[in-house]
Amino acid sequence: MIGHGFFILGLGQRGSSKVTSHFETTEFYCDLFPLGVSLIFTRRKGEMSTLPQEVIEENILTRLPVKSVLRFRCVCKNWCNNLFKNPHFIEIHLQRTVAVNNFNLLVINQKTDHSKPTDIYICSVDHNVLSSKYLGKAVGIDYPFMSKKCASQLIGSCNGLVCIELYGKICIWNPYTKEYRQVPATPIESPSAVASCIQISYGFGFDCKIDDYKLLRIVGFADNEVSEARVYTLRSNSWKSLGFIQYDFSWDRNRGHLVDGVLHWIAVARRTGSKASCVTVSFDICDETFRETSLPVNCWINHGMSELGTWEGKLCLVLKHKKDDAVVWTMKDYIWSKEFSITEEIADMIYGRPIQIFRNGEILFESYLWKEQKVGLMAYDTKLKRARVLKISSLPKLCDIEPFIGTLVSLNSATFLGQEKLEEE
Repeated sequence: MIGHGFFILGLGQRGSSKVTSHFETTEFYCDLFPLGVSLIFTRRKGEMSTLPQEVIEENILTRLPVKSVLRFRCVCKNWCNNLFKNPHFIEIHLQRTVAVNNFNLLVINQKTDHSKPTDIYICSVDHNVLSSKYLGKAVGIDYPFMSKKCASQLIGSCNGLVCIELYGKICIWNPYTKEYRQVPATPIESPSAVASCIQISYGFGFDCKIDDYKLLRIVGFADNEVSEARVYTLRSNSWKSLGFIQYDFSWDRNRGHLVDGVLHWIAVARRTGSKASCVTVSFDICDETFRETSLPVNCWINHGMSELGTWEGKLCLVLKHKKDDAVVWTMKDYIWSKEFSITEEIADMIYGRPIQIFRNGEILFESYLWKEQKVGLMAYDTKLKRARVLKISSLPKLCDIEPFIGTLVSLNSATFLGQEKLEEE
């Protein structure tokens, strides 16, 4: 819609893009309303305005949702074969997508009856569904090795890439472009001949210094004070050892929480001759170094629940003890500050991990419904101190949830869904 009229975006000769107006005025205002993109066009009476190609590419196409961009591949060969694969275009589109933060949710069913072919195993919840106050639906999607339904886990997401373990294989995958890369296996180095592995934690993120993605693996051992750490780099497609670290990660989830290039866990620091303590362990993806920060309170003694999340671009910690209000703390420059208490409770529902924040300021929480014994989603308005339950059908009762955005980021693997060949057992 343009002003009170309309425009037609089409392709002229030699692939030029044109905007045709039916106005009689010499200047009009164009608002590409779904994206908040505003442009001013001028023309003489009775003539057609022509947008420069760079304006179409840099100022319009880079602001479109990835679904629209992918649909436009059929508009012209140049867009399909060159523009949408151009690293510069992909980077600008990524930056604008991150700024808008229209995140979606990837959901893995953790209790699937494999005898039911209709069971949804991996599904997604679109941002428009999350933002709506009406009933929405989780939709099943294709994923790597989907013909082999099996135990899996979400590892993390960054810039539209999702890291996931499926069928005993770790894959980095773009759910929109359907490109993926399988991460090579790497051995586990044990601290002793009798130590047995009890848990594996992962973290996934982007190294801005070398413009590459990294995967961190941490292996914990029974009756041992150390864990083994290794890091995988996407471009080199290889692992390297970071040695042993003196933390036990079995306290927290099996994946790190990514905030501004740093992965975070709640872990137990175990040192010979010292009392074990609960701390926040941070891993700088660029420097590949670990750092610990004391928690604002002792989670073991004072609180029955603790979850890491994100709030206003900062790492946040949600602490709840019995019937007390949940308290949200944030960390900046490795210093904790108390932000607010969540005073609004919903019957038979407990606040879990903070997943993301909506543009209206509401915090999206993973939640648990005690009576129904299932995972749910709820939003809390920090200003109005009001909570609401998100109405989403087809959400698995027990599931793992990870936010992700839609981008064109490539893995340079040339491997796409439908091309893989499963290995015979």
